[in-house]
Amino acid sequence: MKYYVRALICIAVLLGIICTVKDYYDTKTVNPNDIGFEINNNVQPWNLILINKTNEMTDNLLPDLATTENGEKIAQNVYLHLEELFLAAEEAGFSPELTSGYRSRNQQEDILDDRINEYRELGYSKREATSLTNSYAARPGYSEHETGLAADINSADGDSRKLYKWLKDNAYRYGFILRYPKGKEDITGIEYEPWHYRYVGTEAAEYIYHNDMTLEEYLMR
Repeated sequence: MKYYVRALICIAVLLGIICTVKDYYDTKTVNPNDIGFEINNNVQPWNLILINKTNEMTDNLLPDLATTENGEKIAQNVYLHLEELFLAAEEAGFSPELTSGYRSRNQQEDILDDRINEYRELGYSKREATSLTNSYAARPGYSEHETGLAADINSADGDSRKLYKWLKDNAYRYGFILRYPKGKEDITGIEYEPWHYRYVGTEAAEYIYHNDMTLEEYLMR
């Protein structure tokens, strides 16, 4: 009888431990990169597709493109919103310029190769150079620039610091988010880039801005 009671007690304790552990993992913050967070972009609204280190850009997502005054390309659906953002920035005293918009797969591959070679010239091994490059640039097929929804925005006058601050506080009003914010590198997989903005639409942008989120976190909520 004693052994039977002890066995029941042990089972109860074990079940309690299992429930506690389960509750912990159910409520802890989930890192999209830790779990290989994937999303079906084929059923996503065009403005909320997710391209990152675990979600590849596919041919069926290729955008219709518009060309800006300085020859850069951006998704046709985004062009007017970018113009509105730039006009507001100009009225605030800045000189915004789209320095990189849409990139083809080949262009992204060339950028990656160039950066790896730059690190190699500084004395890094190929493995080290590739690792360093991957923290700042996406592999071909996994770059947001291939969507036409991303915009690298800098100042035409050469000093972009004040413009970056203005964009961080105002871009959401026009549907754009700071895609790779500081302190969120473990989620985005990319180091802080104050120039890289992504169009998601005004509703999503406002929510992301006011809740200090990344696109990954917004789509997982």
